[in-house]
Amino acid sequence: MKIVFITNLRSQLKTGLRSGRGWRVRTEEIIHDGRRFALILRKQSITEKIRFFTEDGDSLQIGRHKRQKSEIISPHRHVPVKVEQRGASQEVLYIEYGRVKITFFGDDNRSIEQKELVAGDLILLIQGGHSFEFLDETEMIEIKQGPYNPDSTQRFEEK
Repeated sequence: MKIVFITNLRSQLKTGLRSGRGWRVRTEEIIHDGRRFALILRKQSITEKIRFFTEDGDSLQIGRHKRQKSEIISPHRHVPVKVEQRGASQEVLYIEYGRVKITFFGDDNRSIEQKELVAGDLILLIQGGHSFEFLDETEMIEIKQGPYNPDSTQRFEEK
């Protein structure tokens, strides 16, 4: 596991511990065989108005806003653009309350790492296998790319 602190420069995401003019945020990346399997954002407070934790080329973009009372984001819309999906479908989980242990699996179906998520944590599952064990009663929100295709989920036995 590698813990990275994200600063003003998005390109520094994968380079280890960093500090700078921006605020520091605790994120964890699950990396195996040089591939990023997941990005975990731990519950915390921020000082900037907006910060994105994913890279521009990622299929899902995750940012966090902190806005003041009466602040306004001007009216806008997101117009249709052609989006190409690369790789496996990704999903985001936000833990509202409870505790969840996530086990990550490599291409050989062997466990490569485990992480525990608690209330307020968010994870972007990028690739590879994963399983969930609920350590407490848990409520979480799941967001994934649609439309849902049952053929996109492959069940396997842990080795």
